[in-house]
Amino acid sequence: MVRPADRLLAADVSRHGIGTALARTLVTVNESMYVATWFLFALFLAAAAVLGLTGGRRALGGSAAAIAAFTVVAAPLAFNGVGQASELLFFAWTIGASITLLRGETKSAGIPVTA
Repeated sequence: MVRPADRLLAADVSRHGIGTALARTLVTVNESMYVATWFLFALFLAAAAVLGLTGGRRALGGSAAAIAAFTVVAAPLAFNGVGQASELLFFAWTIGASITLLRGETKSAGIPVTA
């Protein structure tokens, strides 16, 4: 349901365009949400690290933990370009993990399983 105030705002923007203040606000919100996705990557990698280390896949778990730590440290430094490397590392880890899991190789973690 469209409210009348929304229609008036849309009509005003279509006639006069958006101002620089609104444009800056929209760009800032966009940048903030982009950087926030890096923390979601770190959360996913931390969970994958726990599963990898407890499931006997030490290389996957260790690399996920390292990338998650790098992401948490580098995300506040996002304005100089260091934080963007964490996104590239996440995608590279995802490809590497996919290939490793498709090959189906497992190594025992040395943790006894009790039933």
